[in-house]
Amino acid sequence: MRAAVIALIGVVCLVSVQAGRDAGFVVDITGAWNIAAPDGSVRQAKRSEIVRDGDVLRQADNDPLSYVVVALYSGVKQKCPPSNRISAPAATSPLARILQQIRQRFEEGFVSASVRGGRRFNDGIVRADVAGIDLSEVFSGTEGTYQVEAYPVRARTIAPTAVARGRIRAEGGPAGFLPLKAGLYQLAITGTTAGSAGVAWVYVIDPDRYAAARKTFDELARVEPGADDETRSAARSLARGYLTLLNDEPTAR
Repeated sequence: MRAAVIALIGVVCLVSVQAGRDAGFVVDITGAWNIAAPDGSVRQAKRSEIVRDGDVLRQADNDPLSYVVVALYSGVKQKCPPSNRISAPAATSPLARILQQIRQRFEEGFVSASVRGGRRFNDGIVRADVAGIDLSEVFSGTEGTYQVEAYPVRARTIAPTAVARGRIRAEGGPAGFLPLKAGLYQLAITGTTAGSAGVAWVYVIDPDRYAAARKTFDELARVEPGADDETRSAARSLARGYLTLLNDEPTAR
């Protein structure tokens, strides 16, 4: 359930970077929001919409649950409301370039903005190993026995048939699973108790590329302490976008 947010008509978030520069883009949105540009023009806010220096995000309804989450090219995830002045450096860093590519994935509609529902299992990047992969990151913070099915994601489509099935006992240590070829997989996870089912995305990567890709993934998935569910969901969507980017362009950093 979405956390209640106090919001009124006229709530704004002012984007302030440097004149003429793109600041970031809309990751997730609920309710009606407009973007007022410095020149006086107004456009409707929608998912993947670019926000620029001086833009003002204005709530256009009286729904107390309305919100919008913006990803800045600095890596910051900002939710409106509350009203915030947002600043970010020029979009020239490697992370900024990755975020610009992820925005294109959002625009094409493959990556879902909402990753809520079911038990929370962690997405991640894991090292390829002919002896089997370790999914302990996926099950971090959980306990119990789970049935796992791995579905390849190819050409931005989730395959209808699992390529591997296995049972995992989550106990806080290694969680061994069958070896998988390098690539992106959606894991369908089912526990033994009610409400223990969910999904996770993992990218299986060659060990020599793991460190760099994992660093970028962690930056995209990171949120500030105390971040609410909407911001965490948006961050997870960004990180999933990066996994699809790696899947299509394996040399992406």
